[in-house]
Amino acid sequence: RASVDAATKDALALVFSAKGNYLQEILVDEAVRAADALSRNAMTQAWRVLGANAPVALALGVLAPPVALVPGLNLPILLSLIAAQNNGVVTLTLDDKRNLALLRSVATLVAPDFAARLREGGGAGSLNRSERGALNRVSSMNSKASPTNQLTAEEVRRVTQLVTELGPAVAPGARRMTNEFITQFSKRVVERSREDFGKLPGG
Repeated sequence: RASVDAATKDALALVFSAKGNYLQEILVDEAVRAADALSRNAMTQAWRVLGANAPVALALGVLAPPVALVPGLNLPILLSLIAAQNNGVVTLTLDDKRNLALLRSVATLVAPDFAARLREGGGAGSLNRSERGALNRVSSMNSKASPTNQLTAEEVRRVTQLVTELGPAVAPGARRMTNEFITQFSKRVVERSREDFGKLPGG
């Protein structure tokens, strides 16, 4: 017996139309903002690690000159030296911090393990005291309300049936949204990378 009525399927087909609509634009924009914040957080950590390893890179260049002269192999050495001298080039903006805080709040509710990794990654560590306080209050409420992560066999069967029934209705819009997300996110990464390189001496 079908678990989704025809009206619901028609509504989903309208929302996930292959022609696109305003709701799809909002969903894609929010997804891009979330992915941008996560990638920026990872980039900030990587840049900090490169800068911290500059003495090792410099020692390697001195002790093994051939390695430092080989194109490609010397890239980590060069990046470490550049990062050490320009540690403020790759940073998190206020919007990045807010997006990471929101992601951590949502993750605490639906995926506690991911939330813990995000917290350890420093995404929320760069927030000010008031922002951390608000985030901790939300996380506390969410942790108390979080349901168990285990699904019964019957629940798995129902979810599988639901996905099977709704797949044809949402697939066209989902493909369109995926392509739009890839385009917008790639453009955003290029823009921010260009901004970072512009901060370097001579950029």
